[in-house]
Amino acid sequence: MTTDYRKLTRTVTALRGRRIGVAGDFMLDRYVWGSATRLSPEAPVPVVDFVNDSQVLGGAGNVAANLAALGAAVLPFGVVGEDEPARAIRECLAAVGMVTKGLVADASRITTVKTRIVARQQQIVRVDHERREPLSRSLEESLIRRIKAALGRLDALVNLGLRQGSGDRRACGPRADGMPSPRHSGTGEAEDVPAICVPGRHRHRVQRERSRLLCNAAT
Repeated sequence: MTTDYRKLTRTVTALRGRRIGVAGDFMLDRYVWGSATRLSPEAPVPVVDFVNDSQVLGGAGNVAANLAALGAAVLPFGVVGEDEPARAIRECLAAVGMVTKGLVADASRITTVKTRIVARQQQIVRVDHERREPLSRSLEESLIRRIKAALGRLDALVNLGLRQGSGDRRACGPRADGMPSPRHSGTGEAEDVPAICVPGRHRHRVQRERSRLLCNAAT
């Protein structure tokens, strides 16, 4: 057993039972599976004969599901619509033991769905249903209030800054370089919780300053 493997094993073991918040863009990844043996007479594209379809958590939901699979107790935070994909996301989260009270529902937004059509193990095309504009101020504040209310119960917060705008830099605490023991003061302030900030390429830039990661708005 190598040293790196031992270190990885210790890290994974340390995750078990940890209460980790995941804030970001929760979306649904859908797959349409089929076979393709002919070209369309309408355009030079393959015709896919449908076999079946499936769906899994995407974006921040994928991170949350992976952490839950490693034994962490995960609290998801994000904004979804009031539509069928949002219900599917909640069902997927509940299926792996996550409480969805941290998800803010907004009837004016559509829940992000990315549909991939796959034939013979090859992705043919991806269709995205999403809104790319930032969250409104009221939605942003509602999401941040939910995160702050839960901070006293968290061992760490993962903030994923993706394009749909749910990964807000103001939710980031200053300690983001790892997952040290929690230093809760009982005040519920963000600086008491280690924060791992993973910015998206369109929304944030990351600056390393000594032992902390700072999320800043891109210029």
